[in-house]
Amino acid sequence: HLNKYKDKAGLNTCTKKAHFLAQLSQESKFYDLAEGFNYYWQALISTFSKFQTAEGKAKAKLWGRQVKSRNQPNYSSVPENKQILIASWAYKDRFENGNFESRDGWKFRGRGFKQITWRSNYRSLSAYFNSTMKLDGDAEVNWEANPELLTTRGKDAILSALAYWTKNGINAVATGASDDDVTQVTRKINPALKGLDERKRFFKKAVEVLKVNQCNPGTLVDEMGTVVLVSGQGAKTMKGSVVYETKVYKNMTLNTFKELKESNDLPKANHTTYFARDAHGEKKKYGKHSSKRYGFANECPPGEYYLIPSVPGQLYKLYVGDNGVDTLINGVHGKRSGIAFHQYRPLYAIGCLTSCTGRDLSVVNTLLDHLDDLPLKDNKPVRLILEERKVTESQWPNPAVGTTKWTGVL
Repeated sequence: HLNKYKDKAGLNTCTKKAHFLAQLSQESKFYDLAEGFNYYWQALISTFSKFQTAEGKAKAKLWGRQVKSRNQPNYSSVPENKQILIASWAYKDRFENGNFESRDGWKFRGRGFKQITWRSNYRSLSAYFNSTMKLDGDAEVNWEANPELLTTRGKDAILSALAYWTKNGINAVATGASDDDVTQVTRKINPALKGLDERKRFFKKAVEVLKVNQCNPGTLVDEMGTVVLVSGQGAKTMKGSVVYETKVYKNMTLNTFKELKESNDLPKANHTTYFARDAHGEKKKYGKHSSKRYGFANECPPGEYYLIPSVPGQLYKLYVGDNGVDTLINGVHGKRSGIAFHQYRPLYAIGCLTSCTGRDLSVVNTLLDHLDDLPLKDNKPVRLILEERKVTESQWPNPAVGTTKWTGVL
C-alpha cells in the first residue's frame, strides 16, 4: 500500500522516503498500531496536562501502575479497563473529542503507523484522503466512524499516515539529510521534539537501507503532475515587448507531454497566458549584463526545469529550479538563482519571465491558481519547458550596462 500510494503523497525523492520511514519508525515501530496507556501513575502526571489538576492527580494514583519498573517486585501492567479510563481522561474535551464519559479519548487515541490522535484529525484526514489521494476505484474512507481500522487493517494504518504527512506539508522540509533537517521534520510532527534522538538514529538507518547516498536526493521521478510550456515563438507584443504563449497542462507526466507534443496530439491547455523573456534590466543594482547570452543578468537558458513556490525572504511567488527542491539552476554559462515569473516588464528583469503588467499581479496570480500541484499543496511536480527562441542582437546604448543585447522577435 505504501508503494501504491507514495506518489499521491509526494514521496518522490530518496530523501523524502527516508524521512517518512524514519518518523514512522519512531512513532509506531511498525507494529505498535494502537497507543497503550500502561503508565506508572507519576508518569501520567508529568505526561498529560489533564492529570496535573488535583482531581487528575488523584485519578492518576487510582488508575496508574503503582510499581514503576517491570524489574521491581509486584510489578503488573495496567489492565485494559483502567487504560480506557486513563485515555478517556487524558484526551477529553479537546480537538473535537467529547467529555470523559464519551470515551472519545480511548476511541481516538494514537492509531496507525503515524499514531493519529484526536477526533478532529480522524475527520479531517478522511476528508483530505477522499478529496486528494484516492486512486481510481477506491471507496471513500471514514476513519472518524471507523477508527479501529487504523489498528486492524494495514491499508488504513499506512494511508492515514500518508494523508497526515501530505496534508501537513511535511515534504516541504523533508529535502535534506542532515540532523537539522530531521529536527525540522520532527518539529512539524511533534513540536515538543519528543524522541528526536531516536528519530535521527532511524533516519540514518533509513538512509543506509534505502541507499540514499547512491541517488540524487533531490531528483524527482517522472510522475503525474503539471507541465508548463513557454513557447520559443513570439506570439504578440505587449507594451513594446514580445511575449510568449505560456500553457499549463494538468494531470500529465513530462514523458507523456513530450510524446503527445511530438505526435502533435496535445489536448487543449488548461490555461494559457503570456510572458516576456527578454532580460533588459538597466538599473545599477542589476550589475553589468554578461557578454554571453545565458550569462549573468541575461535570459534564462532554454531547457527543462521545475517550478518552485517562494520561501520566506524571496521577493516573488514563483521561481525556476533544476531539481524541484531549490531555486538554483545550472545554466549553460554557470549557476543561476532567483529566476522568477513576476509582474513588471523586461526593463526590470535580468532573466525572469515578466507579465508586462506593471504592478498588476493578476496574470501571475491566475497562473498560480492553475498550478494545483505546486509543493505545499499536493507535492506533485510542476515541470517547466522553456523552448529556444529567436532573437536579434544589438549593442547596449550604455557600455556600462553590457555589450550584446538580445531582444525577442515575432
